[in-house]
Amino acid sequence: MKTHTRAPGRESGPRARSRRGLALLAVLMMPLAGAGALAAPAAAVPVVPASMTQTALAQTVNVRAANGHFALMRGVVDPVRDRLYIADATSPSGAWLTVIDLKTGLSSLIALAGPSSASGVAVSPLDGTVYVTHNTLPPSAVSVVDPDATYTDAVRPPQVVLPQQNPERIQVGADGRVYILHGYDRIVNVLGASTGPDRLNLVQSLALPGGDGESGFIRDATGDRLLVADEPGRGLIVVDSSVNPAVLGARIDMSFGPHSIAVDPASGTILATNAADNTLNWLGATPWTGTAPVLRTETLGAFPDGAEPWSDQRAIVPRADGSVEVLTRVWPVTLNSFLSVVPPVVNAENPVRTLNLGRGPSDLIDDPRAGGARYVLTAGGLVHTLTDVTLTADASTRALGAAGEYRALVSRADGRPAAGLSVDFGNGLSAVTDAAGIARVPAPERTIGQHSFTATLALPALAPLSATATAEITRAQPVVTLGLDRAEVVAGESARATVSVTGVAEAAAGGTVRLLDAKNAVRGTATLSAGTASITVTGLTAGDTELRAEYLGDDSYLPGTSAPARILVSAPANPSLIPSVVSAAPGAEVRIELRDFLPGERVSVTLHSDPVLLGTVTMDERGAGVLIARIPTVTPGAHTIIAVGETSGRITRIPFTVESAALPAAVDAGPRPAGLAATGANLAGAGVLAALLLAAGVLTSMRVRRRG
Repeated sequence: MKTHTRAPGRESGPRARSRRGLALLAVLMMPLAGAGALAAPAAAVPVVPASMTQTALAQTVNVRAANGHFALMRGVVDPVRDRLYIADATSPSGAWLTVIDLKTGLSSLIALAGPSSASGVAVSPLDGTVYVTHNTLPPSAVSVVDPDATYTDAVRPPQVVLPQQNPERIQVGADGRVYILHGYDRIVNVLGASTGPDRLNLVQSLALPGGDGESGFIRDATGDRLLVADEPGRGLIVVDSSVNPAVLGARIDMSFGPHSIAVDPASGTILATNAADNTLNWLGATPWTGTAPVLRTETLGAFPDGAEPWSDQRAIVPRADGSVEVLTRVWPVTLNSFLSVVPPVVNAENPVRTLNLGRGPSDLIDDPRAGGARYVLTAGGLVHTLTDVTLTADASTRALGAAGEYRALVSRADGRPAAGLSVDFGNGLSAVTDAAGIARVPAPERTIGQHSFTATLALPALAPLSATATAEITRAQPVVTLGLDRAEVVAGESARATVSVTGVAEAAAGGTVRLLDAKNAVRGTATLSAGTASITVTGLTAGDTELRAEYLGDDSYLPGTSAPARILVSAPANPSLIPSVVSAAPGAEVRIELRDFLPGERVSVTLHSDPVLLGTVTMDERGAGVLIARIPTVTPGAHTIIAVGETSGRITRIPFTVESAALPAAVDAGPRPAGLAATGANLAGAGVLAALLLAAGVLTSMRVRRRG
């Protein structure tokens, strides 16, 4: 690559016109395949994770394939009707206005009368009237097209004949007056306002100073002033269109000859390219008088080797974000032209980048609406839509075994649908965006963890459009089932539980399962093998028992619990009654242990043969209980303790002996005489006791008297 140096006098005189004519002829003879070829994008920049935005050629309308027309020269957007009008110089025998519906991308044609070589086009801001210049020798003309009329070959738009040759550039002021620049004759012709009585009349001509040559011709954001680039004279010529008739304003002198010019609508700054050193310059002319100092200069993309001297910067478009786009047309047409994108601040991280535009671009047209696209016209019959494209990658989190997908969302800054674009997800996966701009492919991974992928959009862009995202696969939810080999057992017997953990085809469940009862007590554990395990349940007690299996999870599955399973545990047919002693005297406490009744039932305990209730006790969850009973006063001798379950009716009994009550011990009075009855001995003892008590009373009486 090398910096292109413009040959002196490249825009002046018959020789330059002859070269341009030969170049245009080469374009018209160019095959369609060559015209539509786009070179590879510029060198890659670091990929932005998840989302990435780049200026790209988002869409191409092939006008030549649709209607055979291919010499697309200049264009303009009608934002009210959502149309792109293109001056179409397809045939030496006639000129055309190509109309593209920006909503649908469909193109249509309006045949124009008079001379051929339609070269410039403009739209009135008042009523949408379209003006098309015919770039021919005298007499040249301007076609005036009603945007709402229907034209045929027999009924074509009217024309205004102009006395000068080669009217290439055209602008419409804020008041609807039309200004046509004849670059080689240095004349600006003025037509009446589009809504006035002179709309088809030439009402004024302004002679411009300076030499001949094709020049930049623009109007400011208000539409009240026009600027003509005077490249040979190194300056700008101001036309004041705020007055009627228009007048020439003050000339703005510059340090170089401006080729293409533009006005930044946000700041009012004038932008101008210097074809001699291939630069873009920001000028400080305020208020458009006197000398215009250069405030900033940036070098544009380099011309390729073999570029002809008359290769040039064709158009400038300032962007709302402060960047500037410059279209460079390269001759010969066998070489690719390009777009230079100058960021608001140029440095190592944000250099001037280029986007290859293919062969023979003729104009760069800005859509004035917010977020609007830019349209690149080519002499080969293609209309490229240039806009900021955002690619966003996304993938949903899913459980193991569940269906997942990779997604890529493509959106355009101009708000147009981004359908039909091919997105590559890697590993042989690709998809085309739907009407909502979304491309989807099934996610291929089948293992737990995070899996990254990169989506790449196949569009010519400043940098390859790619975005990364992560798809996460989490543990699956298992299905835990519990089966029992018996529905009913007797207390003391065992049962076998089978636990099954099922899930997805990708992984068999492993890990540990536990068997829990209704009180969450662990009744057994086991390790799964091929998703199943067996647990022997022991220690079952009487009553209905609810069991459930708990799965603790593994690397592939979350924990889970089975539905409860019930097993009826019956008490033995013969309950038992165990007293702490088998005989006792009345008043003694006896501990009576009861077993093998129903859990929770009340058991009555009585002493027979004359029934005496010893007490009642409620059985625990095992059907057991303890009663502390006091032996009542009953006839000594043989008796029976009987226990009866009030719910189950179960009964058990055990013999019990009630001993005689104990009597007080006798006072020993010494040896009894032979034959003395035990009763007599007892009376003698009582007499002795009485004598002792009497003696004690006498002594007490004597003490009382002595005190007195």
